[in-house]
Amino acid sequence: MKKTSLALTMTALMAAHGSAYASDYRSEASATFGQINYQNNDENTFGIDLKMNLERVRTKNRPLAEAAFLGHNSNINANYAQFNKAKVETRGFGGEFWVNDFFFAGNYQMTEENNDINARFGVALYHGLLVYAGLDTGDSYDTDAMTYGLKYVTSVGNDFINFEVSMTDNEEVSSYNLITDYYFTRDIAFGIRATDTGVEDADPIYGAGFRAFIVPPVSVSLEYTRDNGMDTYVFTGVTRF
Repeated sequence: MKKTSLALTMTALMAAHGSAYASDYRSEASATFGQINYQNNDENTFGIDLKMNLERVRTKNRPLAEAAFLGHNSNINANYAQFNKAKVETRGFGGEFWVNDFFFAGNYQMTEENNDINARFGVALYHGLLVYAGLDTGDSYDTDAMTYGLKYVTSVGNDFINFEVSMTDNEEVSSYNLITDYYFTRDIAFGIRATDTGVEDADPIYGAGFRAFIVPPVSVSLEYTRDNGMDTYVFTGVTRF
């Protein structure tokens, strides 16, 4: 597997007014530890991510992991990751911005060899439903890719569900991605992931994820994916303040 593809895979797996609520927050800091097992060749990774919201995120009556999305909270962020055996380091920065119901996100990612830009533009059709289009371009891409997708967070009885689907299209292939998360409580979620890369003779990529808030400001998560004989495990700890 090329170093660039490895870095992109792990980076992808690796982001008011009124009375205050106990779990409200302004910033997030996370540390990620990952392991990739591929043909008896293990790769260990480490990453950090910092995010600062421009306004305090209100969490009352919302799943804690989706509070910023539901509240249309804008943020700026930065990230760093290293891959030990591949000797690759990635650095990036970006932001997500809301203006009323209109959404814009941009990210700049760099390694020693590549510089990439990802941009997303969208609109919230109604509360909890975002539709968007985006562009991925840079040295890591053979051709520019367009992405179209939606994200929907809604209540199911006393619980919540997150549903995300997207299609990425370039001149050669079209890929499809599905993410679902079921929130048993505001604090605990379990989800499944599936990707059809569009590459001929390649098997779909399947995965699962679990996230739990131990206390409102602190959460842990575990993600697993299976990709054509490559197993990826990612553990992340997040603190909010």
